[in-house]
Parts: sequence; structure tokens; C-alpha cells
Amino acid sequence: MVDLDVSNNLNISNKFLFLDGYGIDVRVDDGKLVVKDGSGNKQTFFPKRFPFNNVIVYGTRGSISFEAVRWVMKHNTQISIINWNGKLLTSI
Repeated sequence: MVDLDVSNNLNISNKFLFLDGYGIDVRVDDGKLVVKDGSGNKQTFFPKRFPFNNVIVYGTRGSISFEAVRWVMKHNTQISIINWNGKLLTSI
């Protein structure tokens, strides 16, 4: 799990949550977003305290629940899923 902070000349900060590896799991548990990357690192995010503008998923196996997609969308955050060869599969 990598937290990237990219700032541009307009003083607009873009923060990315980059998930990679085998067995990525993104779900909601008791109203909180629970994210596990392919290395087994686990993070929990509380509502209205999600610091990312984008979630980028680059992995071969894993799952994202519908409830997690709704949770992330409520926070005005984009989800991008990248194929093994680096091509964009989908963006939500």
C-alpha cells in the first residue's frame, strides 16, 4: 500500500492510495472502509476522514465490494483498476 502525494503548480494536492499485489481486499465493516493490500497490510478509514482523491488498484487477484465502491464514491474519490500490463481496465 503506497500513499502518494502529488502537488502541481496550482497548489492542488492529489493523494493516491495505490494497492498492489495478490489478494487485495476492499470492503466496508461497521461503516468504515477496510483496505488490505497484497502484502497483507491492513488499513481502516473512518467516514469523512478519507484523505485520498484516487484509489489505484494494480493486482492480479482480489475483491472490491459494492458497498466499498459506494463508500468511496461518497467521498468524491475515483477508483482506477489497472491490468497486469499497465493498461487501464476501468475507472469508476
